[in-house]
Amino acid sequence: MPDIAIHPKLSVALCGFIIDLHLACVTLKNYSQQGAFTVSYETIRNGCQKFGQRYCKLLRKNRGRLGETWYSNEVFININGVLHYLWRAVGEDGDEIDILVQKRKEKKAARRFFRKLLKDQQASPIKIVTDKLRSYSAAKKELIPDVEHSTQ
Repeated sequence: MPDIAIHPKLSVALCGFIIDLHLACVTLKNYSQQGAFTVSYETIRNGCQKFGQRYCKLLRKNRGRLGETWYSNEVFININGVLHYLWRAVGEDGDEIDILVQKRKEKKAARRFFRKLLKDQQASPIKIVTDKLRSYSAAKKELIPDVEHSTQ
């Protein structure tokens, strides 16, 4: 099992999703035992693969307006013995906006993270608060120069 550090809110969301999936499987299994139809875990897995991305986009779209200040940082994680960086952005309300796992933490990686973040949110903040990693300021100057940048 890989050693992965997961943000507490993400782990709660994953547990909720797994519980919901399990309850859906139990409900469908009860219906199939009544002879209405036949369903398997493979059918549900295929459905999740087919509709999961669309469902996530719908959830993000209906999430509501994000705050004007975004907090961004990176965390070192170890996946199968290889060091990776978990880039994450959190809104001013503490809601996780987006995450991205990469093997590098230079300007190119920060630029990729900001580009993904801005594309997925379809809005830009008024202020970004980061740690003092230089690649943040270099990528921010290139992609969103009008946004205020603070290091705390």
